[in-house]
Amino acid sequence: MIATAPDQALTSASNNWGIYMTYAVQSVLDGTEIPADWCKGFSDGAVLITYEKVVQDIQEVTERYGFELDPNQKIYDMSVSQKQTVEIVKMLYRGANILILDEPTAVLTPQETEKLFTVLRNMRDQGKSIIIITHKLNEVLALSDRVSVLRKGKYIGTVETKNATAESLTEMMVGEKIDLNIERPDPVNPVKRLVIENLSCVNKEGVKTLKNASMEAYGGEILGIAGLAGSGQKELLEAVAGLQMTESGSVRYITEDGEEKELLSMKPADIKNWELHYPSCRRTVWEWDWLVPWE
Repeated sequence: MIATAPDQALTSASNNWGIYMTYAVQSVLDGTEIPADWCKGFSDGAVLITYEKVVQDIQEVTERYGFELDPNQKIYDMSVSQKQTVEIVKMLYRGANILILDEPTAVLTPQETEKLFTVLRNMRDQGKSIIIITHKLNEVLALSDRVSVLRKGKYIGTVETKNATAESLTEMMVGEKIDLNIERPDPVNPVKRLVIENLSCVNKEGVKTLKNASMEAYGGEILGIAGLAGSGQKELLEAVAGLQMTESGSVRYITEDGEEKELLSMKPADIKNWELHYPSCRRTVWEWDWLVPWE
């Protein structure tokens, strides 16, 4: 059976068997307190679940496994890692014995990731079964006891993590030996195309979301922008595309003839005419005619 979204009946049946899954994009409600969110879609037969009982149960779960969570904190006041914690503790509160975690560290810092792994190990030691889906080999090697590899929809095999290496897992994933020491030659005849100087942005609440960002992008080169979600990448790229209010700074596009165009004074449609494109997709950062799309 092929489905494009979780089937409600199958999901309900899985939950009844104690199987729960959390996705890379959290489903918590920003306008609620934690207990209200926990009660969403959950009942205890004919027994009325009180707010106080939910708080008590949440505290028991967090203390048992080592989570750090305030049962009364508003969701919208939480960090990304706290929202991730809400999702996992919610599954445990609802009686999960098998937890499937889809890219749980995608938006976590290394320190937050290690905290999560400590909790997951505590859960494992107390009899929970945990399936973690990730493309980060270092996390697979650090956390798992066994590793199963899929390639193009086909099951390749399962190995004991203690006997695996990044190289052996990579070979299983791609079907051939891969040299992980990639040589990166210098760009050939790079031509300056974009100059960003001291670019700053603020949101509608007046909070600075980007501070004094400066960089240059060249034709014939791939420029990578690194940072966790919420670190300013979205604001930076939307400002370049004319979709974000800026506080100060400069964004200049350099044409084939060497003429400089100040983009911050242009409308988005005019910027697009210069063949600068910012697709609104979580996984794609930018796509210009002289840059290869990248993740």
